Amino acid sequence: MCSEGHLDIQVTLCSNTVKRYKLALVVDVDGVGKELLSLPVRARCVIPTLRVLHPAVPFGRCSLKVPYQQMLTLVNDSNLPGCYWALPQENKAAAAVWYSSPEPRGIVQPHSSVEIPFTLEVQVTGKQDTVARVAVFGSKESPLKVHLLSTGEGSVVHVHPSEINFGSIQVLQDVSRTLHLSNQSVIPASFSAKMAGENSCWSIGPSQGVIPAKAEVSVAVTANLDDTEQFKDEVVLFIENSRTYIIPVQAVGIGTTIVIDKPFGPKLQLGPCFSLDPCCYRFQMTNKGRRTHLLYWTTEGGTTLQQCNHLPPISNTKGKVSSCGPVFTLQPLRTELMPGQTAEMVLEGSCRTPQVVKEKLLCHAIVGNEGVKNLIMQVDVTCEFIAPALQICTREITFRVEKHPGDVLTLQYKPLSLKNMCSLPLSVVLALEQPFSICTADQQPLPADAQPMKLRSGEELQLCIRFNPAYEEDLLIWAAEKALKIKFLEHPHEEQVTVRGEVYFPNLQMQTTALDFGCILNDTKDVRYMEMTNCSPLVVQYHWSFLKDSQVNPVRFMGTEPLALGVEEVFDILPLHGELQPGQSQRVAFTFFGHANTVTQVTALCRVEGGPSYKVALRGEASHISYLLDTSEIDCGLQVFNKVTEAAVTLQNSGKLGFAFVVLSPGTGTAASPLPGMPLVVPSTGYVEPGKQQVLKVYYLPGVPGVFCRAFQMQVGHLEPEKISVKGEGTFPRIHLDLPRNIKGSAKYEKILEKAKEKLDKGSQRDEAVALGEAVAAEPRMDDSGTLWDVQLQMQMEEMLIEEHALEQQKALTSCPPEDTAFHQRVHRRLLKAELPEYILDFGYVVPGDIHTHIVKITNPGHYPASFHGDGYVLYNTGFSVCLDPVKRLPYCETKTFEACFDPQSASLPLGKVDVLLPIKVTRGPTFQVRLRAVVAEPSLCLSRDRLEFSAVQCGQCQEETIQLHNTFQVPCKWSISVNVPVKEVDKHLPASEHQKLLEEMKSTPCVFEVLPSAGTLAPGQQCRVQVRFSPMEEKCYRGELQIRICQSSQRLQVLVLGHGLEPRLEFSPSELELGPLLPQSCGKEGAVVMKSPCEVYSLEFDEQHLAEEQLLQTLKDDNSRNSLLLPPCAPGEKLTVEAQGRGTKMKVDVVDPPGKVVKLGNLWTGQTVKKIVTIANNSAAPLAFKLRVTSTVPELQEAGVLCLKPSKELKLKPRGDTCKVEVTFCPKRRIQPFTTEVLLECPGLVRSLFVVRGSCRGSLVSLDQDHLSFGAVVHRSYTCQRVVMRNTGDRGVRFMWDMESFQPDFAISPTKGYISPGMDVPFVVTFRPSKLSQAVQYEGLRCFIQGSEPLLLTLAGSCVEVPDTKETLTFTCNVRERQSQTILLSNPSSEAWTLQPILEGKYWKGPEFIHLEARQKEKAYQVTYRPLTMSSENKKHQVRELCQRADPRGMTLVAHPALGRRSDEMTFRGAVQAEGVL
Repeated sequence: MCSEGHLDIQVTLCSNTVKRYKLALVVDVDGVGKELLSLPVRARCVIPTLRVLHPAVPFGRCSLKVPYQQMLTLVNDSNLPGCYWALPQENKAAAAVWYSSPEPRGIVQPHSSVEIPFTLEVQVTGKQDTVARVAVFGSKESPLKVHLLSTGEGSVVHVHPSEINFGSIQVLQDVSRTLHLSNQSVIPASFSAKMAGENSCWSIGPSQGVIPAKAEVSVAVTANLDDTEQFKDEVVLFIENSRTYIIPVQAVGIGTTIVIDKPFGPKLQLGPCFSLDPCCYRFQMTNKGRRTHLLYWTTEGGTTLQQCNHLPPISNTKGKVSSCGPVFTLQPLRTELMPGQTAEMVLEGSCRTPQVVKEKLLCHAIVGNEGVKNLIMQVDVTCEFIAPALQICTREITFRVEKHPGDVLTLQYKPLSLKNMCSLPLSVVLALEQPFSICTADQQPLPADAQPMKLRSGEELQLCIRFNPAYEEDLLIWAAEKALKIKFLEHPHEEQVTVRGEVYFPNLQMQTTALDFGCILNDTKDVRYMEMTNCSPLVVQYHWSFLKDSQVNPVRFMGTEPLALGVEEVFDILPLHGELQPGQSQRVAFTFFGHANTVTQVTALCRVEGGPSYKVALRGEASHISYLLDTSEIDCGLQVFNKVTEAAVTLQNSGKLGFAFVVLSPGTGTAASPLPGMPLVVPSTGYVEPGKQQVLKVYYLPGVPGVFCRAFQMQVGHLEPEKISVKGEGTFPRIHLDLPRNIKGSAKYEKILEKAKEKLDKGSQRDEAVALGEAVAAEPRMDDSGTLWDVQLQMQMEEMLIEEHALEQQKALTSCPPEDTAFHQRVHRRLLKAELPEYILDFGYVVPGDIHTHIVKITNPGHYPASFHGDGYVLYNTGFSVCLDPVKRLPYCETKTFEACFDPQSASLPLGKVDVLLPIKVTRGPTFQVRLRAVVAEPSLCLSRDRLEFSAVQCGQCQEETIQLHNTFQVPCKWSISVNVPVKEVDKHLPASEHQKLLEEMKSTPCVFEVLPSAGTLAPGQQCRVQVRFSPMEEKCYRGELQIRICQSSQRLQVLVLGHGLEPRLEFSPSELELGPLLPQSCGKEGAVVMKSPCEVYSLEFDEQHLAEEQLLQTLKDDNSRNSLLLPPCAPGEKLTVEAQGRGTKMKVDVVDPPGKVVKLGNLWTGQTVKKIVTIANNSAAPLAFKLRVTSTVPELQEAGVLCLKPSKELKLKPRGDTCKVEVTFCPKRRIQPFTTEVLLECPGLVRSLFVVRGSCRGSLVSLDQDHLSFGAVVHRSYTCQRVVMRNTGDRGVRFMWDMESFQPDFAISPTKGYISPGMDVPFVVTFRPSKLSQAVQYEGLRCFIQGSEPLLLTLAGSCVEVPDTKETLTFTCNVRERQSQTILLSNPSSEAWTLQPILEGKYWKGPEFIHLEARQKEKAYQVTYRPLTMSSENKKHQVRELCQRADPRGMTLVAHPALGRRSDEMTFRGAVQAEGVL
C-alpha cells in the first residue's frame, strides 16, 4: 500500500445457517504489529418468506398423453432474495398425471415475483388434482404445495349434422347424405358406426376407421325406401376414449313402388301409325313395395279411358298435336297388386285424323288402408297417325297458245303420272272441269262413269290432260286455271294438281282508260302522256280515232257565247297509228287546247288488227283562278313574349284551277326559333289543287313584352298579293309581392321609373295590373325610403326593364346562323334574365330569443298561370326561414301566402345587421329577389338614480319616492322589479316545530318596500315613473335592494333603498293605580294617571268621534292592491277632515298601427276580401268605454258585409297605455270608385273621428248592346245571321262562355267563348237555322257566363216557312250508268261578288261544289250531271231539288231565294230536276 494511498477491501458473507453473526475485521501491518485496527462485522442470516400467488394452477381440458404447460407465480414479499426448487414427481410411472418443470431452480429477488414453468401430461381421462411441491432453500418448513388441476379427455370429435333429414325422396332409389366427423383434438380418434334398427332402410359407408388429428372424415348415409311413408332410424357412432353419438335420421318416401318392365314414363312414343288402324302397346306392372296397391287409370281431367268412344273430326292438319278427347284405351282400367305381384297391361289407340296425338295418362292408387286416391304416375303418350301418300310427277300443268291473224286454234295435250308411295294399296278417283279433260296415255278421253283406278304399293299410272284453247270466243288474252282433284276411297285425304291454260291474241295494255286534264287556265294548252304497251307476244298494229256522237255536242261553253268548235280543235293525239313489237311501249301524247270557259268530253278509240278495240275517255275544262282565305288578320291575344306562338291560315282553292302561291319576304329562322318580331310562314310556297285547301302555319316570336302588330304578303298565281296581319300582346308569367321595392339610389331604376310614370300618365297602355290587397288607391307612389307601392307602376316598370334586356339579347341573334337552334333557344331563355328591383322585407330590430314572423302575399297579376319556387338553401344558418312550397299554376288574380320568420338565436347570430337575398324563380318567367333585413339588438334601460333613502317614518305611516325608467334603444323593453330584503337566518338546531313556525312567520311578514308598478313594457324612447313606497312595521333601520330584470337581456340593474321606522311609545305615571277597598253601592273613588305620548290616543269603546271618523273612512276607497287608504297624518287632537278632490283629464285615444291613422284597404277585385288590424291605445289617465262606427255616403259600402268592424260591441280600455285591436274587413261585391270614409269613436257625450279608411274595388261591367234578336221568317233548311255586340266598360278583363246546349237545335253563336279586355267590344254572329217548320221559334234566357259576375241573358225569336214552289224544271233522259248534263243559268243582281254553294237533294245528280258570280253578272252557266244507277218508271221518276246558298263576306251564310222578297241581292233561280233512267 503506497504512502498516503488507500485500498478498497470487499467483505463477502455467504451464510447457509439461520443465525446471528458478530465478527470483527482486524488489520495486521507487517513489521508494525498485529490487530492494529479492528472493524466490527455484524450480520444475521434469515430465510425470506416465499408464497405462491395462485396455489391452484388450472390446465383445463387436456388430451391424453399430450404435454401442456402453465406458469406458476412465486412471490417474494421480503427484503432479501430467496432461492426455490421445484421438487421432482415421485412414483411417476403409476401416476395418473405426469408433471415436471424445465426450470426447477431459481432465485426470487426482493419484492418481486418469478414464473416457474410446469409441464403436465394426463394419462387417464377424468378430472385430476395433482399436488406439486416447491422447496425454499434453507427453510426447515414443509415445501410449498401447488395443485395442478386438469381434466383428461380423449379425442374430441365434432359430428355434423346432429341429425339427418332426407326430406321427401323417391322410393326404390339410393339417396345419400354425408355425415362429417371432425377431429378437433391433437390425437387421432378411432370410430365405428352402425344403424340402430334391424332391417334398416339405411346403410353406412365406411362403418369404421380412424380420424387423424385436426382432420375430418366423411361418412355416407344412404337411404333406399320401399314405401311411401315416413321412415326413422338412428346412426350409432362410437368414438374411442370419447362419448358415443346418436344421430337421428328420417325420410319420407315419395313416388310409387309400382315398377313397369318396359319404357313407359314419363313419355311414351308409339311411333307412326296408319290413321285408321289401331296401335297396341303391352307391358307389365310389378308392386315392389310393402303394401297392396289398388290402381285406377284415367286421362288428364278425370275422364275414364274406356268412356271415350267419339273420334275427332277428320281434317287436313298434319303434324299438329291433337287437342280432342281421349284417343287411347288401357285394359284393365282397375288393377289390384299385392306386394311382389305382377299384372299384364294393354294400351290401344286409334285416330282417323292424320296428326300427332298426345295424351296424358294418369294413374291413381289407393295404397294399403288409405281411404284416398293419390296420383302415382303420369305418362305422356304420343302417336303419329299418317295419311296416304301419292307421288305426282308435277303439281302444275301449263298450256300456252299464241293466235296470229289467220291461225286456227287446236286441242293441246300434256302427260301426268301418279305413283303410290304407301305400303298399302290405294283406290284413286280423278275429277277435272272444262276447258280441261282427262285422257289416257294414248289421248283417249276417259268415260264420265269410269271406275276408280287401283294402285298397288309402288305402282305408277300414266295419264294425259287435254286443253281446249277455243273455249272463250272473244279476242282478248285469257287464261283458265282449274284443279285436278285426286280422291282416295280408303281415306278422305285429297290431292290437287293445278292445271292452267293461256291463250294470247294481239293485245295492248293501256296505262289508263280515262284522261282528265282537269281545269287549266283559259287560252292555254296542256299535254298529257299515256303509256301504251304491247302485253302480248305478238306484233300489234294500231290506229287512233275519235268516237263521235251526232246527237250530243262534246264541247260546252260556260257563261260565254258558244262557238262552233270541232273535237279535233280541242284534242289532238300523236302518233295516230303505228306498230309495236312484243313488250314494246309507245308514249302517246294527248293535247288539250283550253278554249275560254269550255268543258269538253270525248272518247278516243284505238283499233288493233286481229285484236280488240280500246276506248280512252278524254275530258278537259278551262277556267280562271279563284281562292278564299279564312282570315286576313291573326289575333294571337296574350302570348308569352319569349315563346313562339303558332297560328294557322287556310288558303282554299274555290275555283276549278289549281294554283301556286308564294309568301313575299318570308321570315328567316326555323319554326322552333324564328327571328323576334318577324312572322315565319311554313310553307312559304306551294301548290293548291282545285277544291282543296292548304293550311299555312304562321310562327311568331314577339321577343319583347307589349302589343305587337306585324304583316306579311302572300301572292296567289298571277293575282295581286294578299296582306295578312299578325297582332297580339306579348307578356310573361309574373308574380307580385305585397312588399316595398328598393328603387331609390339606383340611377337605372329611377330613370326607368320616370319613363314608366310618363307612359302611364299618357294612358298609352291599358291597366292590366292585378288588384292586390296591399295596393294603395289614390296614394303617393313613392315613400320616403324610395320603395315603390303602386302596382300599375311596378308592372309597367318590370315590362320596360325586361324589354330593354330583351332588345340587348336580340342583338346576339344577328351574329348566329339561323340553323343554330340550340343557340337560339339559349337566347330565348336569356330574354327573361333581366335584373328587376328587389323586394324588401325588413324585420327591424329583433331581440335574441324572439321570433318575428311576417305573412307575405304573392299574387299572379298576369293572365298566365304562374309556377314559382323559392331557393330556401340560401337562408341556411342566417336566422331567416320561409315556408314557401313550390307553387304550380297559380291562376290569374289568385293569391298565395307564405310565412317568413327571423330567429337570430337559432343561428347564434351576433348583435348587428343581417342582410340576405332570397331569389324566387318563376317558371318561364323572371327571377324576383327578396332582400331580408333585420337588426339583432338587446333591450336595455337607463335609471334616473340608483339609491333611494327614506327619512324616518312612523309605523303605520308610509313615504313614497319616485325613480324614472327610460328605454333609449330601438327595441321594446319588458321589465320587472322585485324587492330583496335581508332575512335573518333561522337556527337549524331549533326543534322542527319551532323552526317551521319561524319560517312561516317570516313568510307572512309583509314587505316594507313596495313598488308600483312592479312590471311593464317600454316602447323605444318611452319613459316610465315607478313609485317606491316605504311602510315600516317596527322601529328599526331597513335596507333592501330593488332588482330590475330586463326580459331577454343580460343587463341587471339594482337600486339601493334605505329607511328607518319609528314606533309610538306611551308612558303612564303611575304605572299602577291603587284605589283601595270600596263598599258596594258606594260613590266610588277616583285616581289620576298621567299619560305621555307623541301621538294621538283615543278609546275604541268610548270615543264617539273615533266611531264617526271610522264610518267616514269606510266610504272612501283607494285603487291600490292592498285595499288600504292613504291619508295625510293628523296632528294630535285635530279632527279628521276628508276633502274630496278630483281632476278632469283629457281623453287621449291614439291609433298605434297603422301610422298616419289611415287604413289602406287597397284596390281589390270583386269577390276578394282584405282584413286590416288597427291597434288603438288609451293614453288617458282614466279608463275609457267607447264604440266604433263607420260613416259613409257611398251606397255600395252601406250594404251588409261590405265594410265591417270587429268587435262591434262596446270596447273598454284601462288607463295609461292599455290597447286593443280592431279588425277592419273589406269584402266588395260590386265595383266601387276610390273612397275615403271615417271611423267615428262614440263615448258618452263625445263623438270624434278616430281613423280613416281608404280603398276601392275594381270589377267587370259587361253588357250586350241588345238582349233580344228577331230573325223573322226563314226558309226551311236555310239560315240567316245577325250580330250582337258585347262591351266591357269595367276595369278588368274577364272570360266569357255561352251555354251552347241551350242554343240547340235551331240557333248557334260564334265565338262561343273567349276573353274581353276593359274597353273592348266583341261582336257575336248569331245564326238561325230552323230544324223544322214552325210559326214561332223563341228561345228565352240564353245564358252567357261571365267570370266573377252574373250571367248575361239573350232572347232569340224567328219563324220557319216552307220552301216555295218549284220555279223551273229540267228533264233528263239517258241510259243507266251513263251521264247526261244540262246547264242552269244563274245571275247576280247585287253590287258585290258571290260565291254560291248549290245543294242537290238527290243521289243521281252531281255538280260543282262552288260557283263564283261577279258583281251584276248575268246568266252564268251551272252544269248539272245526271247518272242513274237504276231504271225509273213513268210514275216514279228520279227527282232532285236544288238550293243555292252563298257565303256572305262578313262571315254569314245566306240563302239566296227569290220568293222571300226581303233582299235586293237574291238569286234568280230555284228549281227542280226530274229524269228517267232507261236500260
